[in-house]
Amino acid sequence: MQPACKDLSVIPGTTYRDTIRIMQPEFVYRDITSIAGAPVQLTVPGHGLTSDWPVWVRGVQGMTDLNREPIRQLPHKAKLISADVIEINSLSASGLRASGGQIIYRAPVNLSEASIVMTISRGELLVMTLALGAGLAVTAPGTISRVLTAAQTALLTGDDLTYTLDVTYAGPTLTRYFTGSIGEGCARECSDPQVLTVGEQGAPGVGSAELSADPNNRLKFGSDRKLYVSDDLIPDPLNYYILAKG
Repeated sequence: MQPACKDLSVIPGTTYRDTIRIMQPEFVYRDITSIAGAPVQLTVPGHGLTSDWPVWVRGVQGMTDLNREPIRQLPHKAKLISADVIEINSLSASGLRASGGQIIYRAPVNLSEASIVMTISRGELLVMTLALGAGLAVTAPGTISRVLTAAQTALLTGDDLTYTLDVTYAGPTLTRYFTGSIGEGCARECSDPQVLTVGEQGAPGVGSAELSADPNNRLKFGSDRKLYVSDDLIPDPLNYYILAKG
């Protein structure tokens, strides 16, 4: 995949911090059963989110400001309240009779077994490297916090400063997600950097859980992003056993 080009607006001598979100391309849909409160809280039984996450909303009646269409509009920043409730702080449902609809989101990528490195260079010269525990941290599924200290940004003056951000998954599979320029004059966006993976994330590989080479392996991620094998094999394997013994 081609890395996303995202310039970073960094003021030398000040602390820089942001959050990066890496998500899978497939959309997840969950029904809304209740909309109320200020700020508005959406009851979405078993929504599947485990942290604050971008969501879109479609089909709500009585509160059109809540509706945002995937692809065409920016998502809401949803705050996790519980396993069944999320909150959108920028909106209020007070005095409204909102109902119906769905939330839509892209599932986060599992980064628990990944290594993450950001390099900053001036031309061919390496200026500094950030890594997990040293400027980078995985704070939730699909979520990377990034911090450059004031002492570090003081070194980021002049032209020709660029960076890359790479994630290495078990396997190993190295993916470059971001690249761009760094400078005080770079445009600063209000939204967190977000990037999609190319395909649906598979189960952990070498370096994590070994996968069988047997044919017809049905191991996959469940709705809670944990490993899952369906027991709905048809025909029933017991019938195979009885036939074989017969």
